[in-house]
Amino acid sequence: MQRRLSVLVASSNGMAWRICGFACEFLRTEFADIEMLDAGSTPATALAQRGRFLLVVSSTFGRGELPRAAQPLQASLRERRVDLSGIVFGVVCLGDRSFRETFCGAAARWKELLGFGGARFAGPELKLDMCERRIELPRLHAWSRAWLASLGRTSLAE
Repeated sequence: MQRRLSVLVASSNGMAWRICGFACEFLRTEFADIEMLDAGSTPATALAQRGRFLLVVSSTFGRGELPRAAQPLQASLRERRVDLSGIVFGVVCLGDRSFRETFCGAAARWKELLGFGGARFAGPELKLDMCERRIELPRLHAWSRAWLASLGRTSLAE
């Protein structure tokens, strides 16, 4: 049975969308129905209605923050206490390793926000250094296989 995956993209410069495209290609073996959502225009309540599996692909902005466009969604997830208990999610985060203390800080923020609503994190997370603006496809592909395996361990059966 082919499953549905929603991919929430929070991008500050468009790179997260590119990474999302590659990740979706790797994940199509398990998910025939993949929907991409813009974190800047997706209401918090819509996340609960999209299906069981969610992947967040997010840039990190400033000192470990979510991109500006995703900040209204962040506030809504905190204020509304949306029930996300039926969701299992993963995170691919982009950052600049020269900011050591806050490198890919958005990953922890997404895990906190979604976990606050009851969603369960299925690891591992993937942190990509975008300082050189190159996409590490072998790492992304290896991560996608590991993430699919972790989904199996956290109950892929619907």
